Parts: sequence; C-alpha cells; structure tokens
Amino acid sequence: MQLEIITHHPEERTHKTPLLFVHGAWHGAWCWEEHLLPYAASLGWQAHALSLRGHAGSPTDRPIWQQRVHHYVEDVLAVVASLERTPVLVGHSMGGFVVQHTLTRIDAPAAVLFGSAPPWGIIHYLLRWAAADPWGFAKTSLFLNNSYLVETPEQTRRIFHRPDDPLEWAAAHHSRLSPESMLATLDLCALQLVPAQKVNTPLFVIGGGADTIFPPGTTGLIADRCGADCVILPGVPHDIMLDRDWQRAADAMLTWLAAHGL
Repeated sequence: MQLEIITHHPEERTHKTPLLFVHGAWHGAWCWEEHLLPYAASLGWQAHALSLRGHAGSPTDRPIWQQRVHHYVEDVLAVVASLERTPVLVGHSMGGFVVQHTLTRIDAPAAVLFGSAPPWGIIHYLLRWAAADPWGFAKTSLFLNNSYLVETPEQTRRIFHRPDDPLEWAAAHHSRLSPESMLATLDLCALQLVPAQKVNTPLFVIGGGADTIFPPGTTGLIADRCGADCVILPGVPHDIMLDRDWQRAADAMLTWLAAHGL
C-alpha cells in the first residue's frame, strides 16, 4: 500500500536524523505541510509527514471504520523502515497515541508529542466533549460515525482552533478533514492502551494552554507518567501545528532536539 508521504528537503542538510510527523484523527499529512515541514527544512532537517491509511491522499485496504490503532502503527513502521535512518517521531493528538505505541516496537532517537492523547485512554475526555456537543455525540452514537463530531466549520473551530479565528479560515481546514475510524476511537478509549512502561525513548511533550480536548493538566500528567520533558504554550488550542503561534511550538521542539544532540 503506497501511503501519501510529503517530504521537504533542506537546501543544506545540517541534521543527519530525519523527522517524521504523524497527524491526528481526521487530519492528514497536509496539516504539517502548512508550517512545520518547510520550517524544519529551512533549518537543515529532512522533514517527512505521512497520511495514515484512509486519510487525505493515502489509500485504504478496508473500510475506514474497520481501521484499528495497530494498523496506523504499521503505517508508521513501514515509513520508518523506508528511511535511511530511524527518525525522530512527532505525533499530534491521536497521532501522539500512535507514536507512543510505535515506541514500544522500535528504538527511536527521540519523540515529540503535540497535544497528545494520553497512554491511559480518552474516555474521560470524550465524556467532557459529549457535554460540550451533545447533539454531535448523539448522532455519532446512533450512526457509529464520528464524522458528526466535526460536521461543520463551527465545530471544527471550537474543537481545534481559537474561538476568535476567522470562520473562513477554520472552514478551509474543515474541508480537508477525512473520515475517522470508530474502532480506532474505541482503541483510544480502552481497547489498545499504551503500555507506557515499555517506552524508553526520550520524550518531549508540548501542550496548548487553551486545548479543550487534552488540556494542560493532561500534558503534565503524560510527562509525569512517561518521564518526559514538557512545555505548555499559553493561549494555544488543540491544533498546535496550524495555530498562529505554531513557531513557538516548532522552536521549542527543535531547541529540545538540539539539546539532545540531534
């Protein structure tokens, strides 16, 4: 299966270890291409982002609702195996959960989690989300289709962006969202939790101070549970990599990697 991979090559490669970015639910490699990929390449990194199967430009070998978290892990492992050396893994939201699972299978030089789902699962967070969007959750439960959670640009802005972001801007991102697997959502809830004790990779956890899905306290708990370094960016929402302050997150990540010799 030929996955969509977007790569930005630096004019002068000053870092031997590549970066591999993994998107979250409903997103695709495109969410990293807007800012993070070109910025990292401008600073000497070879930067790759994949679209998980069934997302954006990647095909799928089964209906999207049948995809499981371990299938997404297989996608990441396949891309890692295709690179000349094991990359730094960077995951957002569900992609952070996938990265954590991947780190139980391989030794990576480092990993960075952006607004990540926690290794202990997301049931508590889904219940809070349901309280904020009862109609969306009612339709999701009735039709077993979580696209109802991101059905409109207004929902997309409320979940992923700042409330004062222009609706037209949020709508442009909303138009690029893909369907997401209900089974993968259940995996994040309880069926495929991360055995965090098996993760020995140096971790850096970045959270948004205004993240309404995985709030700052969750970011701190992930760092404590995984023995990771941590930074919270005030005012930043869930989609850190698309936010107006994306460069603060990028600089924090690249500074941390440099401090670890990468």
